Parts: sequence; C-alpha cells; structure tokens
Amino acid sequence: MLTWRIADTFLRSRRTRAVTPVELCELRYGFLPARFRQNGEIYRVVRIEQIWEQPGGLFRADQRCFALCCVNDLRCTLVQELQTGSWQVFW
Repeated sequence: MLTWRIADTFLRSRRTRAVTPVELCELRYGFLPARFRQNGEIYRVVRIEQIWEQPGGLFRADQRCFALCCVNDLRCTLVQELQTGSWQVFW
C-alpha cells in the first residue's frame, strides 16, 4: 500500500532529470555565474541565454535558474536554491 507521501516522492523522482551539485568558482557582478566546477572539471560560462525564477512550494525552496552556454558550445541549466545558496546543474 502506497501512502500519499511515498507515492508523491516516487512520481516526482520519475519526472526529474539527473541532478549534480556544483561548486561556483567565480561570479560576475556578484550574482551571475562565470565559472563552476563539477566532478573536478571547471566549466567557463561564455554566454547567459536566459534567467528566470521559480517560486517554491510547500516542499521546495525558491530557485533562480540560468540557461548557459559554456566553452565548446556545451549547454546547461544552472539552478541556485535561494534559501540555502546551493547550486545544481542540469545537462
């Protein structure tokens, strides 16, 4: 028997992409990402294509999202959780 909490966690985990925590190495203007490190590799941001904010809900904090273009035309979305200040990348 699935309770609502277990079912919600199961459904949410199926529709999310792989999340990888990152360390920000350099900021531009105090809040725009310029370089970040993931799994020992450093990625330099060439262009920020879009910035948007996602309001949090009951179980999620507010987030600021950056659609980025890195060196070698790699594209990703860098997400900052505003409450804790942690960063994650979605490739």
